[in-house]
Amino acid sequence: MVNMPGHIWVLGDWEMAVAVNERAVAVDRQYFAQTGVNGPYAMYYVHNLHFLTYARWMQGNQALSRQAEADMTAALAPMVEAMPEMADAFAAIPALGRVRFNDWDTILHAPQPKPQMKVGKLVWHYSRALALAARGDRSGAAREQAAFEEIRKAAPADAQWGLNKTSMWPQLFRK
Repeated sequence: MVNMPGHIWVLGDWEMAVAVNERAVAVDRQYFAQTGVNGPYAMYYVHNLHFLTYARWMQGNQALSRQAEADMTAALAPMVEAMPEMADAFAAIPALGRVRFNDWDTILHAPQPKPQMKVGKLVWHYSRALALAARGDRSGAAREQAAFEEIRKAAPADAQWGLNKTSMWPQLFRK
């Protein structure tokens, strides 16, 4: 519940979004420590870390956004095998952070996600296409865009990715 005001603040008041979600993350950690409960509630913790990551991106705070991303990735690790579809969209978030901060080297050295991580693979190809284009490698960027399109076309148009549907993905590569 501590995170809920963050849904309002994340629309533009980055300081408040950070403050609310830092508090939500702290409450989550306290709850885990006191109860030992984890299970499905852990996805709310990941959600709070995601909001914190996004708000830090929007502040332009790369160092603190990376810390939130690292915490989110660590919290997701046990869920990747147990709930790959749910974990997939969150696991793709760090690649978008690399794009946000034009961290092309990190993007180009990132390993390819596991096959069951379909959104992760899409975002991986998308981020690589941007990185290669930024480096002037037009043919490499075109190869990554083609790989993105191949995966996208295999996804049902009404499949969800967060609040978006996969039918929206072609918009990522508007010319």
